[in-house]
Amino acid sequence: MYAFVNRTDELNQLDEVLRGRDDGRRDDSHAVVLVHVVAGTAGAGKTSLVLHWAHRVKDRIEGLLRQPL
Repeated sequence: MYAFVNRTDELNQLDEVLRGRDDGRRDDSHAVVLVHVVAGTAGAGKTSLVLHWAHRVKDRIEGLLRQPL
């Protein structure tokens, strides 16, 4: 069975991205695009981290683009 563990700090950092966006300063009359990059060593679990987080917050985001580089 697959378990996602030991990424609490990283998930909290990603949650802060949305907290900053949702803190009431957002002006719906202007489009805002936020781009965030998760970088690290190959095999470190970057994709798993971002996908796990995206599933947790899918009701709060309008779209997600994942671009393998």
